[in-house]
This record gives sequence, C-alpha cells and structure tokens, in this order.
Amino acid sequence: MKTRTLIELMSLGSNLYLMSQDKEMMEKLSKMASDGKQKLDEFLHTEEGVDYDEMSLFQKLTEKAKKVEEQLEQRLEEAAVKVYQKLHIAHVNDIEALQKEIDQLKEELATIKSRTN
Repeated sequence: MKTRTLIELMSLGSNLYLMSQDKEMMEKLSKMASDGKQKLDEFLHTEEGVDYDEMSLFQKLTEKAKKVEEQLEQRLEEAAVKVYQKLHIAHVNDIEALQKEIDQLKEELATIKSRTN
C-alpha cells in the first residue's frame, strides 16, 4: 500500500474512534435511528405490533413514488406555464392569428392603393 493510503486509513480510524467516544453524538445518532424506525413503521402500518414483509414495503414505496412523480409532473407543468407567460412566447395559434391579420392588412393596403391610383 502507498504511504498516503496508510495515513488516510489511520486518520479515518482515529476519527471514527473519537466519534464513537463522543457520547452526545452517539445519543443523537441512536435517537435519529429510532425516530427513523418509528417513522418507517408509521408509514407502513398504522397499527402497533403489525409485522410487515418486504413485498408490502415495496408496494407502498412504489405507490408513494408514483404519487411523488405525479406531483412533480404537475409542478413542472405549472412552472412551464409560468415561464411561458413571463417570456410571452407566442403559441402556434397566436402566430396563425397574427399571420391572418397581416394578410388582411395587406389586402386593405392594396385596396387603398388601387383607390388612390
């Protein structure tokens, strides 16, 4: 092994040892782990003491993922609409309407020119 790798491993090991000796941090970590487990249990089942399997977990996670995907898609659509409104981007229908108006104005101009001659 390279000397640099050995030094990095030694410093990592000493840092881990110091962190494991820090009781306050270990209490916070254990609290976060128990809170996470409790929230996962609440997410999976509302009843206490009900055992769950991997398939029910997978199904609930896929359902949540679909809901999140739909919400994300809806928010992206709303954001796109706001951007288009801010930029005043002309849609195809607006362009066609403007083209028709230009054609009408050209016809009116031609009519006025023919009357003046």
